[in-house]
Amino acid sequence: MDTSWVMGLTNGLKWNSGLSGEINGKKIFFRISDPAKEKHGMYPPTGELEKARRMLRNLRVKTFTSIIEYKIIGLSEKRCRQQTFFMKQRNADSPGEPIEITISDYYAKYRIYQLTVSHNYPCLDVGKPKRPIFIPLELCELISLQCYTKSLSNLQRAKLVEQSRQKPEDRMNSLMHEMKRTNSAADSLINSTGITISNSFIQLEG
Repeated sequence: MDTSWVMGLTNGLKWNSGLSGEINGKKIFFRISDPAKEKHGMYPPTGELEKARRMLRNLRVKTFTSIIEYKIIGLSEKRCRQQTFFMKQRNADSPGEPIEITISDYYAKYRIYQLTVSHNYPCLDVGKPKRPIFIPLELCELISLQCYTKSLSNLQRAKLVEQSRQKPEDRMNSLMHEMKRTNSAADSLINSTGITISNSFIQLEG
């Protein structure tokens, strides 16, 4: 049984989270429900971004281009096409002054990668409070099997109860299936002990 569901915000962050509280989905992405707004670069509401910051904080990610793991400390204040940083120029003869460049331009010019999905959205901040490191969302994946300790929403609680509850007939069918699958009567080791295990339930009077 698939016990994962989409955990998300309206017009905001979405990922897969299991009933046990483990993160078992990998993709992090933002989506605006109205394609017309997305086409024109509409930004998610400030309140939704604040929720996303709280949800992502302290979770671990890695990039598709590296095996290094990072811990998320927050989101960039601006979207990728506006967020800038100072890059040191790598010139052996004359190092020169650092240049200011946007995240989108950096990946387009120096990594030969054109941002698409996350171009109009904030980057993940995986650095230090005074030394941020920004990574676009589309280049990251969540490390699986992380424990998500935030409180569940009403929808998630309802889903947890629904998936945990099992009707008596469903439980019996599940047990019958396992008994037939294991086929203990054909196990030579069990037979050598003189023990017999039936493939059906014993009906008790009472």
